Amino acid sequence: MKNAIAVKRALGAALVAACTALPVVVTASPAAAQPAVPAVQSPAFSPVGEVASSRPAYYTYSGYTLSQHQRQGKKLAAKGYRPISLSLAGSRISAVWVKTAGPAWSSRAGLSHAAFDREVRKMRSKGYAPTIITSSGGSFAGVFEKKNAGWQIQWGMTSSQFKKVDKREGNKGRVLVSMTAYGSASAPRYAGVWQQGSSGHGWATGYTASQLNKLIKKNDKKGYYPRQVVVAPDGTYGAVFHPSTGRWWAYYGLTSSQLDRKHKTYGKQGYYPVSVDGKHVQGYGTVYAAVWVKN
Repeated sequence: MKNAIAVKRALGAALVAACTALPVVVTASPAAAQPAVPAVQSPAFSPVGEVASSRPAYYTYSGYTLSQHQRQGKKLAAKGYRPISLSLAGSRISAVWVKTAGPAWSSRAGLSHAAFDREVRKMRSKGYAPTIITSSGGSFAGVFEKKNAGWQIQWGMTSSQFKKVDKREGNKGRVLVSMTAYGSASAPRYAGVWQQGSSGHGWATGYTASQLNKLIKKNDKKGYYPRQVVVAPDGTYGAVFHPSTGRWWAYYGLTSSQLDRKHKTYGKQGYYPVSVDGKHVQGYGTVYAAVWVKN
């Protein structure tokens, strides 16, 4: 890993620049979207507000303990927010919450492999489908939504196994909507969620920053952007691509303080984060990747 990489899409052109086990349960029913003042919060708990009617109200944080995440999640759910991004990094968690309408949902964090497996089965029996999965240090977290659609969730895969599962699910008409990388630098593992009739378009795992940069530029020309960029324990990156509907920025290789500054910078420009991912990389501490969009 070297410097942080930024990729921007604006007006159809891609511009590239180099820049230096406590279970948590949050459940909510559908809420109507409302314009509000979005807030950005850093691990130091310093909120920054910015009025913007062209985007949903949002709230994001990184470096929270699971208990902090639980308390904040309950407050946000009560105000009509729902999680659109979760990422575990050891015992810490990052999240993005957006105030928008949608189906009933439920979120779980801090679960063991076995407990998460039981949770998936329980939520399936209630008509919920997984939409987000993340894992780190033997702990799992995820988000489930009430929806009637075919889906598959699987974890513990190598990159080659992930490719085979994706091909199998693709033959069933399902596409990848959420990915996470975990394990160790010598043995990274991947998990994913596939859903029927979703808008995903391709993915990547095990890419260096420069390789991912080239892939993002290539896909941008086809009208797709990295809806999610994930960091693997070995310092490589993965990404999930979706059709682009506006302007966006994708950064990877960020420190916590760099991530916080990007939140503030793009928040003032009318962007909001749709994905924040962090993982501990030996020799670098916790490394973050994030994507901001502006519709």
